Amino acid sequence: MATEQTDQGVGPRDESGPPVEDAGDSGTPPGGEQDPETFPREYVEELRAEAAEHRTKAKRAEDAETRLRELAIAQAVQGILTDPTDLGWSEEYGDAEGWPDPEKIKAAAEGLIDRKPHLARPTGDIGQGRHSEPGDTVSLVGLLGS
Repeated sequence: MATEQTDQGVGPRDESGPPVEDAGDSGTPPGGEQDPETFPREYVEELRAEAAEHRTKAKRAEDAETRLRELAIAQAVQGILTDPTDLGWSEEYGDAEGWPDPEKIKAAAEGLIDRKPHLARPTGDIGQGRHSEPGDTVSLVGLLGS
């Protein structure tokens, strides 16, 4: 008879069939009764509260990281894109530790403008707003006299 490693442990194995459990390795206490509550309720409640606290902290850290990335993109593309959210975030924009790299973000924004020029912030005279010379003044008497 050979032995085999099973989920229940090492036990004798009949060569012709499935593994056979040792008589003393049934997983129940010697009295034959199973204890339905392995740990005290207070201990489990403490663990659950601690886990909930860790989940809350992780969510706050994730939200702060997302906000940091959004601000880094907005700062880097200022004057390049009309809407900084057009760029979005990619791991390519980060440095070795994953922090936003302004130069990589700026290069990505310029690449986006090359592909989609309509996303660029307008520059120069676009034909809107005041077009008078700096020395020109508006006079109400002059307007009424004409």
